[in-house]
Amino acid sequence: MKFHHLLLSIALLCLSACRTQPDETEVEKPHSSGLSYETLAANDAFEQANLFYNKKDYEKALQFCNEILGKKAENVLGTYLLKGKILSETHRNQEAIAHYEDALLNIKNNPLLYYFLAENYFQIKDYKNAEYHVINSLELDLNSPNSHYLLAQIELAEKRIVPTLMAGYYFLMLEPQGFRANKMRDMLVAAHRLNLKSDTSKHIQLTLNQNAGTAMTQLELQTSLKAGQTPDLVHGIPLSMPQFRQITENYFKLVAGLRPANDQTIWWGFYGKFYAQLLATNNEQTYLQYITADEDPAADQWIKNNTAKIQAFNDWLRTKK
Repeated sequence: MKFHHLLLSIALLCLSACRTQPDETEVEKPHSSGLSYETLAANDAFEQANLFYNKKDYEKALQFCNEILGKKAENVLGTYLLKGKILSETHRNQEAIAHYEDALLNIKNNPLLYYFLAENYFQIKDYKNAEYHVINSLELDLNSPNSHYLLAQIELAEKRIVPTLMAGYYFLMLEPQGFRANKMRDMLVAAHRLNLKSDTSKHIQLTLNQNAGTAMTQLELQTSLKAGQTPDLVHGIPLSMPQFRQITENYFKLVAGLRPANDQTIWWGFYGKFYAQLLATNNEQTYLQYITADEDPAADQWIKNNTAKIQAFNDWLRTKK
């Protein structure tokens, strides 16, 4: 990561201090100190399962996982995760779903298990259950980039504009660089475009939700109307980074204006509240430059030239721990 991003990165690390979710390729080895004979034996079996997994001998790996889970051993979260990973990678998503549901009966309220359960529902296009379980994961660990990313994917697959934007923009704060960040910016632009269509006479057509009685549908309406004022969005022309920042700021202003203060769902009580506070504390420009700096040299230079604003954003993020 570039040196001038270090200060903000420290703040994001503080924000993510309680994060428990590792990279999807990692499975934690159980600790062996002070454990029972059964658990020590399970640890040896776990090492064998990992060995066969790395050799891509998935059936042998599954045998060792099943051996561990059939005993009354402690610290079996890693085994549950490894078995679920194997089932997912071998396209046995229904088995993986049943496996994770069983795991949650034995290990209560674990964000990793909820996340991977949601991911498998997403793979079979059961978006309702995928959304339900990834939100369960986020309620236990709000600082997991993977869960915000998956939630945005689910909402975009369901063609829901506002939830896609809510989850996607928060993901970018946690992970503003790299392949997934680039893909997320494309996903957010696609969400802004969902209700827009242009015809040969250059008129703009809006497809609007008829049930406009809720804050969410009002926000969808206003977001689509605002997007219709950006011709490049309407006509499918790639946006510049300044344009991306502008549509993002416009969206945050709409969120702040329509957010129901008494709604404590993840959409308004967490995402909506965060974006409203971002504006109220005058930190939106720092956020906007930060989430686009890896694709825009001008944003990168802005960060170098505005250390006081970076520090202010850093201080504000520390209050969000």
